[in-house]
Amino acid sequence: MAMIATVFRFGVLLAAPLLSACGAPAVTNAAHDAPKPEKTAAADGVRTLPAAEQQALAFKTVFGKPEPVEEARDGGFETKAGKLIWQGDRAVLITVTASEGACHACAGSLGIYYLEPQGDGFRVTGKFPEAVLGDGYGEAPTTWSVSDKFGPVPVIYSEFSWQGQGYTCLQFDLTELRPDKPVRIARVPNFYDDSDTGSEDAKGKIEGKFKTIVPGKSFTLHYAGAATFDETWTLGADGQYKLAGKTRMLTC
Repeated sequence: MAMIATVFRFGVLLAAPLLSACGAPAVTNAAHDAPKPEKTAAADGVRTLPAAEQQALAFKTVFGKPEPVEEARDGGFETKAGKLIWQGDRAVLITVTASEGACHACAGSLGIYYLEPQGDGFRVTGKFPEAVLGDGYGEAPTTWSVSDKFGPVPVIYSEFSWQGQGYTCLQFDLTELRPDKPVRIARVPNFYDDSDTGSEDAKGKIEGKFKTIVPGKSFTLHYAGAATFDETWTLGADGQYKLAGKTRMLTC
C-alpha cells in the first residue's frame, strides 16, 4: 500500500503543538535523571548561550556547516535541526531529514547525535543519522515529540502511517534516548480506518489514545470508534514494552 504523503513538512513540524490526534504524551524539554557526566566549566559556558545558539552550534559541530545540509541521494534530501535537549551535562541533538521528491520506498528520518561540551563548543560522542524512520516518499515521522512521561530517560514519540486501497493505518514508535544510543522500545498500532474501501465488511474507524502511563512500568491505550477496548503494554526485563497476547487493534 502506498504510504501517506503527510502535510506536516519538517519545516513547520516543530512550530505546531507536538500533541498528536491519537494521543501523544506531552512534550517536555526538562533535564532528566539519566546517568550524567561530571559537571564541567565547559558545560556551564555552553549552557549560558541562548537555546537557539546552542542548537545551531551543535548542528554545525555534527555536520561541519550550518543548516540545512543537502544530499543528492534518492531525489535529494535535506537535513535540519529539530531539537536540542540536555541530559545533565550531555546534549542530544535531534535532526529531521526529509525530501520533496524521494522514491516510494525512501523514508525520511530523525537523526540522533550525542554531544559533550568542549572548550567553547561541543564534541560529538555518538552518531545515529537514521535512528527513527518516517514514511515513504521522503517523509520524516508524521508527528514527533520528546517526552519524560515514560521514565527517567527521555523518549521520542513518533508516528508513521500508510494509506492505500481505501485503508488508512497509523502506528507510533517509542525510542528511548539511552546514555550510549537510541533504542526503540515499543511499536504500537493506534489508528485504523477502512471506510473508503467500499467493502460490505468494512469495520470503520478505530482510534487509540493514551489513557494512563505508569513511568518505568506500563502504559494503557484506550481504543474507541467501531470497537471500544483498552490495551496495556508492560515494560519487560529486556527493556521492551510488550502486550500480553495479541492486539485487538486492526492493522493494514
